[in-house]
Amino acid sequence: MIKQSIKNYFINLKHFFTPLGTFFLGVVLGLSVLMPGSINLISNLGQNVGDLINNTTLNFDALMDTIISNISDLNWADFGSAMRTLFNPEFLAKVLDSALHALVGGDYGIYADEIAIMIDNTIKGFIPLAVVLIITSILGLILGFFLTKYLVRKEVAKRTFGKFILATLVDSILSAAVIAFIIWLSTIWKYSGIFVLLVAIILFSFTSLLEAYIVHKNDKLKFKTVVNLKNSGFLSTSNALIFVLSILFIGLVSYLINPFVGVFVGVSFVEIAFVVINLNAEAYVKSLAERK
Repeated sequence: MIKQSIKNYFINLKHFFTPLGTFFLGVVLGLSVLMPGSINLISNLGQNVGDLINNTTLNFDALMDTIISNISDLNWADFGSAMRTLFNPEFLAKVLDSALHALVGGDYGIYADEIAIMIDNTIKGFIPLAVVLIITSILGLILGFFLTKYLVRKEVAKRTFGKFILATLVDSILSAAVIAFIIWLSTIWKYSGIFVLLVAIILFSFTSLLEAYIVHKNDKLKFKTVVNLKNSGFLSTSNALIFVLSILFIGLVSYLINPFVGVFVGVSFVEIAFVVINLNAEAYVKSLAERK
């Protein structure tokens, strides 16, 4: 099982550009809203400040240079940290404050209170634009996952429409039961964190094998041959190894190129890993059933 699972992962890396492409599409759609919207907000802010401060020469080049400089100074080597800082309202307020200082020069302090209100309104206008970017990026990830899963399933665990309906029903029932059990276990033992995690992993593997058996069994394939603790352990080990491999690939890309690229292409490694993990049990049971 472990050999077959790892092989499935490497074979299906050929779909690398499918989740990457849908994620990139989601990001581009979000940026197509975020970028012009942000430029418009900043332009309106500068204009409003100019209307407030009469007889002052406004330096819009200095305003844009200050904003670009502050964003460039973020630690982009740590992409996650840089993005959290970039979308932090306090950071945005600080950047806009320094940019407006550069825009109007010495008269800024006289109108500081009025300008602070304008900055606050600008940030409030920026938040929906950022939310659009987040939503379109997440939708890109979701679309990539299901499209990749469809492509991988055609190779490792193809099934009929009737089996699809059966698997959906069984998966819903088993998933609800496992989640309910894990929640109950978490509530009765406050020190159960690691134990609950281990139980969840084993239960996930066990229910995956049970679901796969129900969907792909035949008259010659015995229940205990498929659904047992030994196979659950092997499946859990296989899934853990695949996940570790995907993390190692991301680390390698980050080291050889840069962390930004590592995070971006990591979407493909991780999504393919989760798809293969999701289908490993079915692929294993289907291969057993065909041999029987």
